[in-house]
Amino acid sequence: PALKYESGWGLDGALERQFGEASQWNLRGYYRWIKDGFAWITQRENVAWAHSPRWVNRPMNVGSASAFGITLGVDTELSDWMENAPEVNINSSLQWNHSRLSTIQGPDNRIEGQQPWSGRLALSYKPEGKPLEIQVDLLLNPAQWWQASRDTRIYTATHKEMSAKAIWTFSPQQKLILSLQNMLSAQSRTLTLYSADRVIQKLARQRHRTYLSVRFETQFE
Repeated sequence: PALKYESGWGLDGALERQFGEASQWNLRGYYRWIKDGFAWITQRENVAWAHSPRWVNRPMNVGSASAFGITLGVDTELSDWMENAPEVNINSSLQWNHSRLSTIQGPDNRIEGQQPWSGRLALSYKPEGKPLEIQVDLLLNPAQWWQASRDTRIYTATHKEMSAKAIWTFSPQQKLILSLQNMLSAQSRTLTLYSADRVIQKLARQRHRTYLSVRFETQFE
């Protein structure tokens, strides 16, 4: 009942510039002021239903916070670099983020779910003379520590994702889409350290399965 709504102000800016015939780079930045930040916190508490402290997970306001980040992106066509090149588009970006909560101490104190940095590379290819487009997407999130609360510290291992998509266009109204998700079939690992009177560790492993989907899209006019 005592929870407050999270609120905030934001400022975004972007700088873009074209180079070549069909390429451009962009630099984007943001800043956020957040009041009454909201998070699920696990910590030791004295509770009415037990004689000794217990680990409790509950939603809490975690105070004010600030966050800012920068993204550098490049969107280019292979034809701008090579003569008689196939129709290949390359889209890449590198993002850096930082945030800090006012009520939590620690070098890795930041907003839940925010990556310190991440990288992305996407390729698309259209064979000449065929109504086909092939897309490949790569994402890298590096290993990181996160100070979730006074008593909780979480380590997440490096995470890589790869997906692919083939789109066959029969007409502007009809498409057949073949998708592959989690092609690397990687295993994610998370280590949680609960520290108070003693240290408790929890290691979680999750294997990401590879998924295949086939979808037909049509529009009725």
